[in-house]
Amino acid sequence: MFDGKKYPIRYESGVWSSVEQKYDAVKRECRELLKALKKLRFWLYGISFTVETDANTLVAQLNMPSTDLSGALVTRWLAWIWLFDFEVKHVPGKKHTAADGLSRRPATQEEIAEADNEEDIDDFIDAQLNNISLEINDIRILEDYADEWADVYIFLRTMRVLVGMP
Repeated sequence: MFDGKKYPIRYESGVWSSVEQKYDAVKRECRELLKALKKLRFWLYGISFTVETDANTLVAQLNMPSTDLSGALVTRWLAWIWLFDFEVKHVPGKKHTAADGLSRRPATQEEIAEADNEEDIDDFIDAQLNNISLEINDIRILEDYADEWADVYIFLRTMRVLVGMP
């Protein structure tokens, strides 16, 4: 905010892969936020910010308890999204014209092929990360590294709970 007025700090536009194009609108809205946060994570992680969207379904989804979510895929996306400190606000599409205009630009075949390739890379990385199992001695971390590693400890405990580990 500058002089009492809000100014966007960045506009982004992307292309759906051939798999993502088949998602229903609710899934696409969630995936869209995930992609934006992944792309901008170095600037956004650790600060408080506001996400404005014209999708009421996304606002409801982000405010829903994790036990009410449908589907492992969306639950995994939301677990990643919830790592950020943000407030989500609904803005009617008529007042969100710049973002709406960016979303209507048709994609070229080259952009779609690139999006498919990015999705393959993301799937590979996810598979590798899912093969890693962590043994955590909760007490030792808290006693020995309470100040330096507290954020890591909280993150790991949260992830363990989300994936159903004790």
